[in-house]
Amino acid sequence: MKLTHISKTYHNKHNDVLALDDINLTFNNHGMTFIVGASGCGKTTLLNIMAGNDTAFEGSLEIDGKVECIHQDTILMENLSVYDNLKLVSDNEKQIDELLTRFRLPHKHQKVKKLSGGEKQRIQVIRSLLTKVQYLICDEPTASLDNKNRQVVLELIKEAKDAGSAVIGIFHDVEAREIVMDRYI
Repeated sequence: MKLTHISKTYHNKHNDVLALDDINLTFNNHGMTFIVGASGCGKTTLLNIMAGNDTAFEGSLEIDGKVECIHQDTILMENLSVYDNLKLVSDNEKQIDELLTRFRLPHKHQKVKKLSGGEKQRIQVIRSLLTKVQYLICDEPTASLDNKNRQVVLELIKEAKDAGSAVIGIFHDVEAREIVMDRYI
C-alpha cells in the first residue's frame, strides 16, 4: 500500500481544519505497523482513507490487495443475529463457532441490537478476522473490551499477521500498545 502526497482538510462553519498535510507512506504487504500520535493528530482520518471509507482527499492511494477495517464504532446489522452478521462474510460455521467460543459469546442466535457495546465490538472483530484480506486496519480494536477479551483480540490480530495479512493499527492505550509491541514485533 502506498500513499503519496495525501492531504485532507475538513471544512466547517467557522474555518478549515488541515487534518493531514502531504503524507507519504509505504506499507509492506505483511507484518505489523502501529500508528502512534496524540489525540486529534489525524490517525483515524489516515486509516479511513486507507480503508476506502474517505475518498475526499488530495493525493493518491495505491492498494495491492483487499482491505478490511476494525473500526472504533461498531458497524453491524442490528436486526440480524450474531451468527447472521458473521455469515455475511464467511460460510465457515466451524471457524465462526471457534471464534465465538474464544470470545465467550455463546448466544450466536441473539439479535445484535440486544448486545452490550463490548459484545458488539467483539462481533465486529470476529467479522473482520473472518474476512481474508491483504491489509487489516485496526482503529482502536481493544478500546471497549475488558482485559481478557483485549488479550484475545491481540492474539487474533497476531494470527492474522502470521497468516499473511499486513496489520496496520492505532492504539491510544499505551499499555496495550506495549503489550502488542513487546509480544508481537
